[in-house]
Amino acid sequence: MASYSSKLDALFSDLKSKNEETRNKAANSLREYGNDTQTMVLASKALGRLAVPGGTLTSEFVDFEVKRAIEWLQGDRYENRRLAAVLVLRELALNSPTLIYSYISQIFDLIWVALRDSKVMIRNSAADTLSACLEIIYQRESQLCIQWYVKILEEAQFGLKTNNSDCVHGSLLAYKELLLKSGTFMREKYTDVSEIVLSYKDHKEGLIKRTVISLIPTLATYNSDMFVTSYLHKCMLHLLGQLRKNRDRTCPFIAIGRVAIAVGSSIEPYLDSILESIKEGLTTKGRSRETQEAPIFQCISMLATAVGSSLTKYLHELLDMMFCIVIVIL
Repeated sequence: MASYSSKLDALFSDLKSKNEETRNKAANSLREYGNDTQTMVLASKALGRLAVPGGTLTSEFVDFEVKRAIEWLQGDRYENRRLAAVLVLRELALNSPTLIYSYISQIFDLIWVALRDSKVMIRNSAADTLSACLEIIYQRESQLCIQWYVKILEEAQFGLKTNNSDCVHGSLLAYKELLLKSGTFMREKYTDVSEIVLSYKDHKEGLIKRTVISLIPTLATYNSDMFVTSYLHKCMLHLLGQLRKNRDRTCPFIAIGRVAIAVGSSIEPYLDSILESIKEGLTTKGRSRETQEAPIFQCISMLATAVGSSLTKYLHELLDMMFCIVIVIL
């Protein structure tokens, strides 16, 4: 079998023509390599670029691809088709929002099939699709927006009640997208949503715990005043605890940095504890340190942005440690 990457490279170089032959090549790439995840991602991006407004048959092309994706979501037993469906819908939503708008209601109804799928990649890709579709309706500011937001929120709440880990993960992803893409809709629901999200912080499933960690900065950004008043201390204790407990500290370090950006100087009471964990991470030996270096440096950068000169007293020791790492690498 010929290299899929070389075929897709040739396809991308031809995309500007947007003729029928090129569209067929893109569609065939998706079908032919439907079991290969990397190729499916690349091919869906090709399909999205073909759908950019301007081609004479764009409407017909988008209609066909959306209807096929919806059909695959409605109950296809092949998981690769469900993944292909959400990948294609996301790219079409990003590249041809006007044409896909008429299908939004169907997509919102069926996206939960993928958000509750047993495969993590399908759930994550479904969340990306939900994000792209929420952006479409937000830009139009239609009265229907509120109805759709309510329906998504209700489905997310229903998923949590199942106590199925896959459904819980999908619901948390949906909460995150609503916080990011529904404007002020979640403001009145902020306290309830925050309590629900944080109730899963000690869940037995590592994926759900990591998802909660990634959601903490989203909560902090959405309503920083309320977060500082009601949740900052609880969340910082949790994140600092995760730094002490877990070998993989990537998520907590990044989350702490993003929380710092959101709350500014309110993070200062926690700087001593954060910097202790950073120094511990930088002095760890072996592969563990190598995997932590990038998120640690990102965390330091975000802390500096958040608190400015308040970080000065820590810099001398930090810089010495960072320079030692650079010297070792060189």
